[in-house]
Amino acid sequence: MNRRRFLRNSALAGTLAGFDATAATIRKKSLRVAYLSDVHVFPSKIAEEGMTKAYHSANALNPKPDFIINGGDAIFDGLEKSKDETQTQFKLFQKLLKENNKLEVKHIIGNHDIWGWFSKTEDIKGDRLYGKQWITDEFQMPKRYYSFVKKGWKFIILDSTQLNPKGGYIAYFDPEQLEWLKGELAATPPNQYICIASHIPILSAASGLFLNKNQENGDIVMPRNLIHTDVFDMIKLFRNYPNIKTCLSGHLHMQESLTYWDLTYLNNGAVSGGWWKGAFRDFEPAYAILDFYDDGTFERTFVKY
Repeated sequence: MNRRRFLRNSALAGTLAGFDATAATIRKKSLRVAYLSDVHVFPSKIAEEGMTKAYHSANALNPKPDFIINGGDAIFDGLEKSKDETQTQFKLFQKLLKENNKLEVKHIIGNHDIWGWFSKTEDIKGDRLYGKQWITDEFQMPKRYYSFVKKGWKFIILDSTQLNPKGGYIAYFDPEQLEWLKGELAATPPNQYICIASHIPILSAASGLFLNKNQENGDIVMPRNLIHTDVFDMIKLFRNYPNIKTCLSGHLHMQESLTYWDLTYLNNGAVSGGWWKGAFRDFEPAYAILDFYDDGTFERTFVKY
């Protein structure tokens, strides 16, 4: 062996001898989730073809998603529509889902999935399906909020949309749900990673850009139906649980990633884009793919189907 080769091999051996295996742990992918939000399907050629293409695309991914999250607003609108019109929309969504999807789907309640809140017919409130009962029954949800564990990650699905006595709807977690959430977080082992999902974003900068204008006095407004009004309390609560790694949402039809106090809030666009009229704020129709890893990290990409 010549001197040059000997020195090179000696250096290599020294490097390997000092190699710390624990410092080079390679993360492993735990699971993949497709997040399809704001489909807003209704009897329309463009909406029906769009939902079909989106679910076809998600089912054809390689690697295949472990499951799909329907991020809410599956139908175009139930808030103001009649019972027959709402039923038509739900039947259409279920028909297209059955025809074009073979993956497990976890559902979130969106504001437009709620039936009758804005109806001017008073006796509608006596119907068993009024409000959120219909969507809960339709998608066989265990409750309007719930949790489940997949491959080591806990997913907590929450209900953002509450009826505002002063008119419209408002984003926050009602007292019953909040107590449940606190108990769920406290009962989760600190070494188990958590992903929280809600239709309306808990924290978002994009909510201030939705209206695309300043107020007359120059203020940028974040309306109570575009961002959680209990955001300050949620930030305080979440800081007690560093195993919460991300909060997912839809609603705004915009794509956003915002990290605050080491927690990342991801807004995941809309399958319908601008309600089936092209892009919204230059965000084209798309859905998100989320890859979760065993070290608590995650990656997001978008698919323009």
